[in-house]
Amino acid sequence: MGSSAYSLYNENKLPLALLTNILGGPALNSKLNQSLREKHALAYTVDASYTPYTDTGLFTIYFGTDKSSVDKCLNIIYKELDIIKEREFSAISLKAAKKQLLGQLAISTDNAESQCLSMGKSLLFYGKVEPIEVIREKISAIDSTNLHRIANEIMDRERFFTLIYS
Repeated sequence: MGSSAYSLYNENKLPLALLTNILGGPALNSKLNQSLREKHALAYTVDASYTPYTDTGLFTIYFGTDKSSVDKCLNIIYKELDIIKEREFSAISLKAAKKQLLGQLAISTDNAESQCLSMGKSLLFYGKVEPIEVIREKISAIDSTNLHRIANEIMDRERFFTLIYS
């Protein structure tokens, strides 16, 4: 399930990446993982992703579950999206989310091949490579009000499409 999102050139791409990480990133503490897997034991896998392209982007949520649990999972996901859209993140939870994303960014720099590919893409699309310090500053500058606005824009049920493969 998902919706269209921001392009590579949109100033909201980094805040949306943080929001996506909070919702269904690779860590076990993501909101969807906690809700679908830990609390309700309905899904064996769940994640959210955001892929920016030159002209648009794609925000998606993927989950694997039994056929009989699909509707329950969809309802829980929409409930989690509604929660994110209804209230802003507290200063403490936003700080923790930024810290986690910064940690993932630091770990990603350990892979030389991945880092070179990232730099090549950056040169191709932006004509420059931003130093890691600049990216850290941009992540640190993300505020709760902006995340709330982005959640209401991108995670609106009316914008979502769903594909169920069984």
